[in-house]
Amino acid sequence: MLIRSIALLVCVVWMALDIGLWIARSKTLKYKEALFCLCFCVLSVGTMLAMWRFLASTLEEQEEDVFQNLTTDITIPTPDDVFGSYFTLKNGGKSSIGHIEYCHIHLIVAVSGDYYTGFRIMNSTTGWVLGPGTEAESIQCLRPPFGSTMVPIVCADVEFDVHYSLEDQPEIRKEKYFRFTGVREENQFVFVRQPPGGGGNNRTDDYRYCGSYLKQGRVPSP
Repeated sequence: MLIRSIALLVCVVWMALDIGLWIARSKTLKYKEALFCLCFCVLSVGTMLAMWRFLASTLEEQEEDVFQNLTTDITIPTPDDVFGSYFTLKNGGKSSIGHIEYCHIHLIVAVSGDYYTGFRIMNSTTGWVLGPGTEAESIQCLRPPFGSTMVPIVCADVEFDVHYSLEDQPEIRKEKYFRFTGVREENQFVFVRQPPGGGGNNRTDDYRYCGSYLKQGRVPSP
């Protein structure tokens, strides 16, 4: 943006001088000073509009770069500790971001038939700045605040919601969602990535992947 702005200012100054010389040398024009001021005002307004567009274009490029390069992986400590899983948020973009995260439990089903659904938990250590260039942060926020005795887990459908903004544009908030489902396979619990649900509360969507594992169990309550 800086190079484009400097180039634009040079062109505008050159054009203003050229117009000024042409007006000064003309023998037929009247009100030369007023005419030059009018031309200079038009050039100035055009320059401001062009520079505003340069700024908007730069911000759009930064936002798109961050969105495309903001990634998350999920890791489970042991096959029997699904609630202890943690998300690793990576900023592969070129700009620092401020961020807030939420862990959204669509549906987690135990072998017993007990299940959790519809919980959305805010990460208590959010608000940090995540720098550019693959800087990462690990967040553990799936465990319900009232604890859980549901083991072993047979299916889990969870979503990681990231609300972020560019560090130098905190008033412009963006969102990105990462959804994972996991199932028990022999002695392992394997998570795979799914299309994001978007953070809304929708019972049909909550039951999309793990609903078939439900039995006549009970919903743990606080």
